[in-house]
Amino acid sequence: MVSFKDVNRISGIRNINNGSSENIPFYIETMLSISSFGLNQSPVYALPVIAIGSVNNKFNYNPMPNDVDGDSLVFTFAIPKTGTGEVPNFVYPGTNNFTINASTGEINWVNPLIEGFYNFNVKVTEYRKNNLIGFAFREIQIYINRLPTGIIEKSKTAFQCKLSPNPCQGLLFTQYNLPQVADVSFVITNLLGAKVYETEMAGKMAGNHENTIDLSSLNNGIYILTLHSNGANEVIKFIISK
Repeated sequence: MVSFKDVNRISGIRNINNGSSENIPFYIETMLSISSFGLNQSPVYALPVIAIGSVNNKFNYNPMPNDVDGDSLVFTFAIPKTGTGEVPNFVYPGTNNFTINASTGEINWVNPLIEGFYNFNVKVTEYRKNNLIGFAFREIQIYINRLPTGIIEKSKTAFQCKLSPNPCQGLLFTQYNLPQVADVSFVITNLLGAKVYETEMAGKMAGNHENTIDLSSLNNGIYILTLHSNGANEVIKFIISK
């Protein structure tokens, strides 16, 4: 058995310990078996295990799991663990309208109602020639936003700001348009409101602009970028996943 444990989680996970989650350990594990079936590699998720949805909109998420050995994979929900047992006071998001496709790993939540963080485990079980050869737990975090995913708060000045890639691994590229000469600033905060990055640029000319922001020192997670100019703001959420 291969495992990893961290003594803390982020605070405010709604479905773990009634939101008091910061002192609940994080724990994941993988079982590897030695057998006559040869070498075995654990499944890998192509996309980050952090996802964003929005209130009153159907949530669909598939992290695109892949097994390079070609083994058959079966996906089931599981309660997150602490290393000594299961997390306390756990409830699945959405109860009956929260499902996983056992064959593809796609997760569906019909109608999220409350903004916030939600965590859960997915157990990925591997079979080769109908024989169990391993399993792995992947804890997934969803952030349900009060705004529809991809919709940004527009103001009178349409900056047409775009971020790429999203999720990013540390370098974030921004593209934006200014209708007139203006001072511009970028501010990035985490979801607790703490400022993690700020830069100011004076006297930017009207037209299209590009900017690269190095965020490689930040931890994985969900962040908020705000573009300020001429008293107007544009706000976009993005993910760092290294």
